[in-house]
Amino acid sequence: MGNNQSEREYEEIRLKQTISLAEEQLKQAKEAAEKKKSQIIEAKKEVRENATHSVTNLYTSDGFEALVELSQYMNPVTDKIVDYEEEEHRILLLENMIKSPYFARIDFKFDDEEECEKIYIGRSSLRKNSYQEMYVYDWRSPIASIFYRFMKGEAFYDAPCGRVTGELKLKRQYEIKNGVLKYFFDTDVQIVDEFLRQLLSQNTTAKMKAIVETIQQEQDAVIRDMENDLLMVQGVAGSGKTSIALHRAAYLMYQGLQTKLSANNIMIISPNTIFEQYISNVLPELGEDNVISVVFEDILKMLLKGRKIQSKNDFLEKIIAPSQYKKNL
Repeated sequence: MGNNQSEREYEEIRLKQTISLAEEQLKQAKEAAEKKKSQIIEAKKEVRENATHSVTNLYTSDGFEALVELSQYMNPVTDKIVDYEEEEHRILLLENMIKSPYFARIDFKFDDEEECEKIYIGRSSLRKNSYQEMYVYDWRSPIASIFYRFMKGEAFYDAPCGRVTGELKLKRQYEIKNGVLKYFFDTDVQIVDEFLRQLLSQNTTAKMKAIVETIQQEQDAVIRDMENDLLMVQGVAGSGKTSIALHRAAYLMYQGLQTKLSANNIMIISPNTIFEQYISNVLPELGEDNVISVVFEDILKMLLKGRKIQSKNDFLEKIIAPSQYKKNL
């Protein structure tokens, strides 16, 4: 009991430190966002003044040169807007982190070190700026794969510099809501039925939810696969194919720092609008912008312009409808 109490106290202190760091960075991010917003307003004002004095007649050579000069004024404004949007995105991540900064911890002993390193894993990363110390690792980071793929014992992960080996000493999961530690448990002990009930009940909503806390080994292998250009995942209905595909999209965007992949390069094709709305929250929950989403029938309408297309609903209605009504359909 005493050991459990000391562990609880340690985790409570660690959580407070993490939230405090996130709150400090949130304050800085909001101040930076306000400053950048003011800079955008000033830059736009300057552009308007230059537009008033420079662009008089676009159909003359002088007018064209003035337009080129004006575009040079607009470039810095565009850059400032991009910086501001990035700051707003960081604010959103930090606000979510304050509510629930991490969901797991692993204690990993690297082969060339004597002490274990405590690695906390969350939906986004948190770094202590002054010492470049990682307080929370993004679930998509290479070292976080240990949490999904190994139990206690020998373990490894593939980093950009090569394979890193060591020993997994501890694997712990947390339930943190609104900055409060509800409970935690080590995965090498038996999970009680009450916890399983709570975990499963979290997905009984009208929207699909992110599943970073419960990704299984086989699912993680699919999500992190970088060897295959084309990847097809097959499974029965309800096996989690769509959820894994969305988490893979989030992982690819995380890797996009190297591959230059962004939300604009990804498209989700949904069978209908209901399904499209059902999955719409997953990527934002994972800290990524929503990707382009289209319904299959809309693609057909765009490609077959001017041709009559019978929707799936109309087709099913025609089949199911009583014979006396079919002639009117």
